[in-house]
Amino acid sequence: HMSEVNFRNMIYNNADGILILDENSIVKFMNPAAESIFGNKAEHFVGRAFEHLIIPGKPTELDITIGDGKSVVAEMRVMETEWEGKTAYLASLRDITDRKRMQLRLQVSLDDLKEVMDGTIRAMALAVEMRDPYTSGHQHRVAQLAQAIAEEIDLSADTIEGVYMAASIHDIGKISLPAEILSKPVKLTEIERKMIQAHSKVGYDILNGVDFSWPIAQIVLQHHERMDGSGYPHGLGGNEILIEARIVGVADVVETMASHRPYRPAMGLDKALEEIFKNRGRLYDEQVVNACVLLFNEKAVLESALYESDGKTTEALLALFPQYMSVTLPRQQVLLLPQHSAGFSNATPAVAVFQASEKQQYVGLLIDGQVPVS
Repeated sequence: HMSEVNFRNMIYNNADGILILDENSIVKFMNPAAESIFGNKAEHFVGRAFEHLIIPGKPTELDITIGDGKSVVAEMRVMETEWEGKTAYLASLRDITDRKRMQLRLQVSLDDLKEVMDGTIRAMALAVEMRDPYTSGHQHRVAQLAQAIAEEIDLSADTIEGVYMAASIHDIGKISLPAEILSKPVKLTEIERKMIQAHSKVGYDILNGVDFSWPIAQIVLQHHERMDGSGYPHGLGGNEILIEARIVGVADVVETMASHRPYRPAMGLDKALEEIFKNRGRLYDEQVVNACVLLFNEKAVLESALYESDGKTTEALLALFPQYMSVTLPRQQVLLLPQHSAGFSNATPAVAVFQASEKQQYVGLLIDGQVPVS
């Protein structure tokens, strides 16, 4: 009896709001602190069903509107107990209204800070493009492609944002280069090429002192590193290179090759995709390359990749392209088409056609439903 009296006294005087509920969620007891949270006396609640959901062992937040229209946020924790010899629930409530308001103010401040950071990034990118008008929009296009690749390989939302930010200013180091080198219409000398290669280290030096939420400076430093260690400035390889830098590197190569430069005309998207695909795993991260080519379309994948298919068997090609299946056609030809296709028609994406011979010689692409005739 004495322990029950002590228990009642303890919960009555507790600074947290305490409610005792029976198995049917009927309020059996309410202490003064709980009265304060709910803005009403215990008599108003005792004997009535508790209107909020109770989940033992899991903290929940309650939005409570009290008599004068004031809103209170309370954190509630529920545990099983015994009350008057029967199974019951003890609900402990703590007023966290001030904490929630502080969190909201902090979130607003973070949002404001992010807007300032975004503006700073845009200003940096613009500064580079003003010195190199021939590549106007390059960083923005690389950022868009890098973001899409990061999404395709299912990186976290925070990492994707970091990839976009870094790609938006990956060439910031070029701000240190003479404009006449950036816009030189003929092939660069070896000294000039070395000066341009230094831009990733210069970019790192510019950004290293800025307290970004992501490793922006390291991504900028590493975006010309290559998987086999043949890149610059430090000859990093494999997993030594941040995944974000591997993504920006591939996006940079594709956009650069596909676009016009002062010293050469645009090489086109097909050549760009061919470059990254034939060097996947050696120069470029294989997962990143696969994501990049798939972003364009099935036709681009096959046109850029299967040029090397002579001598490969259908099984080997299917290992390269697990999303495809093979179908035997008339004229002793084998067709590779997407797994999701329930047949093929004029709407079917471009697929590869092979001679059904010992070597499965690559014949061409199925375009608009037409099978090439050997």
